[in-house]
Amino acid sequence: MLNNSLDKQMYKKIKSSVKESHSENLIVYEALKNTVLHCEDCGRNARIYMYVVYFAVLTIYFTSSSAVYQSHWLILLSFLVLITFQTMIHSSSIAIERISSYIRIFFETKRNDMHWSLLNKDKEHLAFYNATYQNIGWHINYWGATLLAFVSLIIIIYQILSDHSICEWTIYDLVEIIIGCSLFYLVFFINKGSYINNEKHRDSISNLDKSIEKFYNKYY
Repeated sequence: MLNNSLDKQMYKKIKSSVKESHSENLIVYEALKNTVLHCEDCGRNARIYMYVVYFAVLTIYFTSSSAVYQSHWLILLSFLVLITFQTMIHSSSIAIERISSYIRIFFETKRNDMHWSLLNKDKEHLAFYNATYQNIGWHINYWGATLLAFVSLIIIIYQILSDHSICEWTIYDLVEIIIGCSLFYLVFFINKGSYINNEKHRDSISNLDKSIEKFYNKYY
C-alpha cells in the first residue's frame, strides 16, 4: 500500500511537471512568435519612414528658393536616406530568420501541435503565396528603394544636362555622376538582400537551421 501511494504521488508530480513544462514552452513559443511579428512591423514602419523622408528631401530640393537646398548634394542625400532605412529593414529580416529558425528547431520539429514557422517554409504554401500575391504591387513594394534611387540618379543627370551640354561637363560633374551611380548600385545591392527569399537563400537558411540543430543536440 505504501509503495502504491508513493508511486501515485510520484506520478502526480511527474504529470504536474510535464504540464508546467508544456505551459512554459507555449509561453516561450508565443513570445518568440510575437517578437517575429514585432520585427515585421519594424520593417514595415522603416519602409514607410523611408518614403516619407525621401519625398521630404525631394520636396525641399524642388520647392526651396535657397541655393543651398537646390544644390545637387541634397539629391545625393536622398541616396543615404534609402541606404539607412534599407539597412534597418535588412536587420529586421535577419532577426526574423534567426528567431524563426530557433522556433523550428526547438519547438515545431519536436512537437505535433506547432507549425507556424514550418508553414512559412512549406514549398506548396510558398508556391501558392507567390502565385497569388506576387503581383506588380508586390514587386513595387519589394524594389521600392531601388526605384527611388533610380529616380534620384535621373534627377542628377537631368540637372547636370540642364546646366550645360555633355561637351561642357566639368570634373565636378563627372565625379557627381560617378558618386550617384555608386550610391545607386549600393541601394540596389542592399535592397536585393533586404528580404530573405526562400528559393535564393535556401542554402543559407539550411545552414542556419543546421547550426541551431547542432546547438540543440549539444545541450538537450
